Amino acid sequence: MSVLAPALVLLAFVLAGPAAASAAERGRGHAEDASALPAKTGGWPLGKATTAPSHAVREGDGTRPLWLDSRRIVEFPGDGGSPTIRAARPGELDGSRSRGRADAKGATAPPAGGQAVGAAPAVSPLFEDAAGHPRALPGGVIVGLKEALPADEARAQLAADGLQALRQISARMWLVDAPTGLASLDLANELQASGRYDFVQPNWWKPRTTK
Repeated sequence: MSVLAPALVLLAFVLAGPAAASAAERGRGHAEDASALPAKTGGWPLGKATTAPSHAVREGDGTRPLWLDSRRIVEFPGDGGSPTIRAARPGELDGSRSRGRADAKGATAPPAGGQAVGAAPAVSPLFEDAAGHPRALPGGVIVGLKEALPADEARAQLAADGLQALRQISARMWLVDAPTGLASLDLANELQASGRYDFVQPNWWKPRTTK
């Protein structure tokens, strides 16, 4: 028994290590996809091991690298219908940085966190993160205030930063308006770098996955 005990302890430690790491990974980030991860090479998904990221999103004191799909985009219908991943047309990605969610003439005011009724479809680049999870930018940025405030005070604080509050998510977290596409990524990175907020991230869209 004295000879087997150390070996059994070592085996238990080896088996427990991956499970603990997996639990920690699932608890990281916000609303991550639950799909199985693709095969990896040297810690990165196949195809990304030798390709530099095209963009990055600030998260806390660090950044999350992103890879833009140059062949596909995500289209968000103006009537609030389901987003569609489709082939990008020539030059279509070039305009995704400046196109707003309520640009169309005759469009009515957008609902909280939604696209203007009657607006033409808006498009966003399609990205993948290092784990291979796809995501896009439907518009809007999620900001976390440093302290909980009454709704009127919170809206006033956001307005002082030039932000239009669309919807309160929790006591300190708000969805603010931003255009579809790269402009919302730019705004999120700018606000995160400013240090004026406890937490900032783009209002990511991620496709549902089937288990």
